[in-house]
Amino acid sequence: TTLRQANNLKSDTLWVGQKLKVPGATSPALKHKVKRGEYLGKIASNYGVTIESLRRANELGSDTLAVGQTLIIPGS
Repeated sequence: TTLRQANNLKSDTLWVGQKLKVPGATSPALKHKVKRGEYLGKIASNYGVTIESLRRANELGSDTLAVGQTLIIPGS
């Protein structure tokens, strides 16, 4: 019934291709493309996350970033 309420459904019948809102679902991961002069601390600060969480989410072995590299921003 929660799906029904979130999507204003009158019955349990669904159509192929119909899009539903799923209550409590997390939003798609936010991504950041590294620009010249950026570093982990600056990126972490901009998004309000920790450097360690950025390292874990992106499985970084070092703090060296490449211009154009795409990072996943955790917890967004």
